[in-house]
Amino acid sequence: MPGRPSGRSLHLAPDQTAVPRIVDAQSAPCGEPPSASRARHAGYVAERWTVEVASDDFERFVRKLPEYEQAVVVAAIQHVLAVDGVGICDTEWGKPLGQGLYEFRIRRSLGTILRSAGLLDPAGGRQVLVRVFCSFVGDKVVLLLGGYDKGRDPSDRRQRREIARARAELARWKRESKA
Repeated sequence: MPGRPSGRSLHLAPDQTAVPRIVDAQSAPCGEPPSASRARHAGYVAERWTVEVASDDFERFVRKLPEYEQAVVVAAIQHVLAVDGVGICDTEWGKPLGQGLYEFRIRRSLGTILRSAGLLDPAGGRQVLVRVFCSFVGDKVVLLLGGYDKGRDPSDRRQRREIARARAELARWKRESKA
C-alpha cells in the first residue's frame, strides 16, 4: 500500500483507565518504554504491530463511546489487533471487506479480552458489539479509519454507511500519503 503512516498512535494513558489519547508514534503502548515493543500472546513473544490513527473519524467515534466501551475498544486494539495485525482475518475478530479495508469485530467484555491477554480481570463487565474499520500498511502498521457501535444500531443500512465512510477515509489517506 502506498504512503506512510500518520505518526499518531492510539495510547491508553497510564493515569487513565478507559479514555484513550493520541500520542506520537515514538511512544509505546500502555506506558511501556519504547524498548518494550514486544507483546506476549498465546505463550510466545511476537513483534507488535504499530497502530496508528489515520482518520479524525476514528478519534471522534472513540470519544463518543461511553467510558466502558472505550475501554473495551482500546483493550481489543492493544491486546488483539496490535498483536495479530492482519492475522485477525484468520479468526472471528476480523473480516476483509476488499480494496484494502478490514473490519475488526469486537464482541467481548473487557474482562474476557484482558484474561485472554494473560492480564488480571479488573471489572469483568458486559459484552459489547463494536466495529472498527482499519487497513494495513506494509507488514507491521495498522491504520484505524473509523468505527461504530453495532450494539446500538445493528441495521444493514448503518453498516453499509459506515463501510462507505471508512472506504472514503482510506482513499483520502492514500491520496494524502502520496503527496
